[in-house]
Formats: sequence, structure tokens, C-alpha cells
Amino acid sequence: MMAVLPPTLRGVLAALVVSLSLMVLFTGFLPGAVAKLLVPHAGFRRACVAYMLWFCRAWVRTITWTTDYISCQPVVVDIGIPPDTNGRYLLIGNHQSWADIPVLIRALDRTLPFPRWFIKRQMLWVPFIGFATWALDFPYMRRYTRKQIERNPALAGRDLDTTRRACEIYRHQSVTVVNYAEGTRSTPAKRAGRQSPYRTMLRPKAGGTAFMLNAMGDVLDGVMELMITYRGVDRPSAWDYACGRMPPVHAVLRRLDIPEALRRGDYENDPDYAERFRAWLNELWAARDAEISQRMANSDDRETN
Repeated sequence: MMAVLPPTLRGVLAALVVSLSLMVLFTGFLPGAVAKLLVPHAGFRRACVAYMLWFCRAWVRTITWTTDYISCQPVVVDIGIPPDTNGRYLLIGNHQSWADIPVLIRALDRTLPFPRWFIKRQMLWVPFIGFATWALDFPYMRRYTRKQIERNPALAGRDLDTTRRACEIYRHQSVTVVNYAEGTRSTPAKRAGRQSPYRTMLRPKAGGTAFMLNAMGDVLDGVMELMITYRGVDRPSAWDYACGRMPPVHAVLRRLDIPEALRRGDYENDPDYAERFRAWLNELWAARDAEISQRMANSDDRETN
């Protein structure tokens, strides 16, 4: 029934439902967040997080339901792993749009633990979202310009300190730590400006990926990857996704095999290890870029025919 409505109206209705559900569920989420704020005991705080995650999962399923029945946006997810919602996982993915987030949470729901990812510190001040992400132990990253780092080289190590603290927290709870190796959304303009050798991706940043793998390697139950393809769309947007304007979005969730020699190392102080890790990640990125490009080409062929 919703599919007969104009796309813009579907987008408005979808945004309204998601916003209203957030406000309703936040009333149940809030006591857990306040209790965590007031009681510094680590075990009690983990119990608060477990309580709050129930409301988060309910919101995730609301978003998925909204996508299916209001936006009417087709999404196909191929899940190539057995479900395990009690483990600790590192997930590496490509990043093209804010639409990646609802696709990611759809793929992980009932399959892997609730995700956390590194977000900009400015998000701390966004109503509802800022307080919720703090309560759920999302790590906040500051973005420094090259000139700021040149004036104060110590700033270059701040992100690693944030990563180190986050990894210590995650050692004691079920989690899927999401790492967008490109560091930012990949757009045609960014790829051209940074002279990316890939058609659909930016060059990956190996340091953060290697650091998290090494910091949590002894407790990780696996490393996963999520590859998202927006067929027939050069600049996918969250608004077009909410309006159901896109061709079917395709996502693949699967286990990623890390060479044993790369599971342990010192990326900061061992140049040989750093070079080998960069070479492995670049090779992986080239293969995934070719796979996504092929999926997009196949889509273009079907549309032409």
C-alpha cells in the first residue's frame, strides 16, 4: 500500500515513525543511562548497558520495519556466518553513505552483537543520540587538521588513545566493533581529490584496523566484513534510502580470514609489520572494489537490456 505513495511522502512518514519510536523508547532507555552516570562501579555499568541494549534492538527493528513497509526500499542481505550474539567481533566495512547505518544494523540484528563504531565528537551534542552513544560506550574521535597536528604533534596520538580505552571496555562485553577503514564516506569528489586507485572506495587507513586487531586479538571471536553495494547509484544518500528511491541495495556479511602473521604485531614501531599489514589491506580493498564494481556493472547491463 505504501509503495503507491510518492517517494517524498514515504520518506517523511519513515522519518516521523523512526523519530517517534526513538522518543518513546528513549523513555525506557533513560533510567539505565542515568544509573550508569551516577554509579561508577564497572560491573553495575555493564549491567546498565545490557538493559539499555534491549531498547536499542527494539529501535533497530523499528528502522528495519520502516524501511520494508513504509519506505519500501529493497534491501538484500547475504549472511554467510552462523549467528553469535554473545561474542566479540571486529567488523571491517566500506563506507559510502549514511544509509550504510540502517543497512549495517539490519545485517547484524540477531546475527552479531549490537555494533559500536567510532564517531565524531560533535555527535555528543546531538539530542538523544549524543547521550545514548555515551551511555553505550561509543568512542568519540576528534578530527584535527594537518596544521593543528603540525603545531602540536601530540594530537596525532589522541585517536590511538581513544581506541586503546575503547578496546579495554569492549574486552568485558559482547560487541561488534565497526571499523570503516577509509576513515570517511567515499564519494566521487573525495576519490578524485585523493587520487584513489579504486573505483568505489578511498584508500584504506591501516593503522586503526591493525591497532584494534592487536589490542583485542586475544578476546576476539572473529573478524567480519560487511560489503555494501548501491547498484545504479553514484551518490547514495540516506534521504533517497528513506524515500525508497534506490534500486535494491545489496550487502554481504561474511567472515574475514586474517593471515596468522598479521594477527600480532606493533604497527607503530615495527616498519616491517606495518608495511606487510598495509599491503594485505590494500590487496583486500582492491579485491572488494573489483567485486563491487562487477555487481554495479551487472546492474547497469540489466537496466540497459
